[in-house]
Amino acid sequence: MVLSLNGFSDASFYKRRFKYGGMDFNEAKRLRELELKNGKLKRLLAEAHLDIRALDMGQKAHLSDESPC
Repeated sequence: MVLSLNGFSDASFYKRRFKYGGMDFNEAKRLRELELKNGKLKRLLAEAHLDIRALDMGQKAHLSDESPC
């Protein structure tokens, strides 16, 4: 098949055809940009949650280390 000569497997071709089948080039490009941006935002959110959790744990450890006088 021509696809295998160009480095595409049949599965890759049909997967992309299913995903982008009814779109023109600009729509597919925009969808890809939005997917990339969404991934970046998800990573930023996950990092923010980790930062909040680390600060929370640090604050709890600091409060438990203080002994009442």
